[in-house]
Amino acid sequence: MFRNFTLITILVLALSIVPASGALTNQNSTLTIEPEDCRVLAGQELSLELGGSVPSNAVVTWNVDYGTVASVLPGTSAVLVAPATPSVVTVYVTITGTKPGRWIYMTKQCIVSSADSISG
Repeated sequence: MFRNFTLITILVLALSIVPASGALTNQNSTLTIEPEDCRVLAGQELSLELGGSVPSNAVVTWNVDYGTVASVLPGTSAVLVAPATPSVVTVYVTITGTKPGRWIYMTKQCIVSSADSISG
């Protein structure tokens, strides 16, 4: 009986530690990637910003899956340089340093269109 109790106690303690480490997927609903309507012409630039309160000790890292993004660490703003062809670009933001061993991870999709599709 004591052996079963000890085993259950160890499992409960181990499981309570696992959720305490790892990524936090934007549990802070006040943080957003702006602009809300993320659209840009092919080959053009678009200013991006984090909306909401970011702790002063946090480091914000910007990334994209297509095109490029320029930012200065630990900046809460960046510039998306859209690819030359129409597509959908995913912007990734990682915020570290908010709590030891924790980070906030956010994504946003931006539509890259050609000038022809807007004018016609």
